[in-house]
Amino acid sequence: MKSIGGHMGGIKLALKGAGGSGALVAHAEGMASMGKIIASVFPKGSESGKIKTRTLPEAWSKPAEFKAAADAFTTASAAFLTAAKAGDKAAIGAGIKNLGKSCGVCHKHFRAKKTRKKKM
Repeated sequence: MKSIGGHMGGIKLALKGAGGSGALVAHAEGMASMGKIIASVFPKGSESGKIKTRTLPEAWSKPAEFKAAADAFTTASAAFLTAAKAGDKAAIGAGIKNLGKSCGVCHKHFRAKKTRKKKM
């Protein structure tokens, strides 16, 4: 998940002109690659708590809904890659919006909120 966050940050920077002409496509390729494996990152049994995660139990207790969310990310990341490679600004804009929406579904339904440590 940190990889996806890193690529999303890179995409935002690339859209602002950072990283040169290939940065957007490189980060879009990274997102599309993650889209191909996203469903396999949370296999049944990985909810055991051995790995520190903010993934909610619903990812495993509602497998159909979780798969639908993962599939939406896979589709959105592939479409964004196509738009980035074409250089079509309108399609890139729509693509990043759809990609963000697909991320938001998992964040809303399958990820616990980040707890902040209180400063003393």
